[in-house]
Amino acid sequence: MSINIKWASTLKKILVIEDKLTMRELINDYFREQGFSVQTAGDGILGLASIKQSQPDIILLDLMMPRMDGFEFLKRLRVQHQTPVIVITAKEDESDTIKAFELGADDYVNKPIRLKELHARIQAVFRRQQTPVQNVNELSHGEIKMDLDLLQIHISNKLIALTPTEVQLLKIFLEHKTRVLTKAFLVDVLNEMGLNTAESSLKVHVNNLRKKLNYDGVTEVIETVFGTGYRLKAL
Repeated sequence: MSINIKWASTLKKILVIEDKLTMRELINDYFREQGFSVQTAGDGILGLASIKQSQPDIILLDLMMPRMDGFEFLKRLRVQHQTPVIVITAKEDESDTIKAFELGADDYVNKPIRLKELHARIQAVFRRQQTPVQNVNELSHGEIKMDLDLLQIHISNKLIALTPTEVQLLKIFLEHKTRVLTKAFLVDVLNEMGLNTAESSLKVHVNNLRKKLNYDGVTEVIETVFGTGYRLKAL
């Protein structure tokens, strides 16, 4: 299938990388009807070539493909691009999903896909990207603001008290707020900082931090991604 498609400049651009023609056509037809511009590629090699021409806003990526699979594609993509990626997989092995997140995937859906659910997940990824430009010495998410010089956290302009581990944990979330962070990743980063943390105690730290971040009716700011890890809730 040709990948020389001219994008409509005003439409959100989706790149579908999937080796099954019927699946590519199904996704292509549905999202064109929903007002997206869609381009497709049959494997990771064609997908990488396509990115240079199309500069997509989001990538829908199958994991199991010939020539270059989704894992290798993610490795190469993240060297130069931060384009959001939603993995589409028929694999039921949890370790494959975790590996995809660790390589930089933003979300995933299982086959057989439900197109309305996929559409909702795409919109959620776009919402998480719509964050205001902020001071380089500050990280923020909604009403949560962290002063990187003083490592002070304010919610709705009120200073809140966090433990050293909670401060660093929140900093990691704020730095990666468009990503699902695996438990292993969080434990490794905290341990590199000298904060002795195991997966068993990570859940306690996350739960305590979650309670302290609630404000103005906003609860569960830190979402649990079942079987994988955590991410900041889109606000």
